[in-house]
Amino acid sequence: MAVKAEITPLFETDQEKFFLKFFQHLCENQEPYRVLFKRGLGPLVEDFFYGNQEDAGAERSPYQYYRNQAFSALMMKICFIWIMQGCKETPEQITQTTLKIAQNFIQE
Repeated sequence: MAVKAEITPLFETDQEKFFLKFFQHLCENQEPYRVLFKRGLGPLVEDFFYGNQEDAGAERSPYQYYRNQAFSALMMKICFIWIMQGCKETPEQITQTTLKIAQNFIQE
């Protein structure tokens, strides 16, 4: 998927735009993601978007490693609930909700 290459750089420069594009992608493709989540394959979605955190964690402090793991789990839970409920909120609404919830994770 080209979406990963398109949105990943945005995380460092514009989190709101990153999350909006991320949730727009999920909403436009919610059926395949719903199937993955129903079949218990959510970790594949997480690996796709976040990569192998264990490899990346080798040069990070334990705090950074666990913080990244917690943020990744938080995002997957938000995605899971949103998709399984049929994307009731718009991508714009879920983006604002996510930014509020994740505020402590994305601040450095």
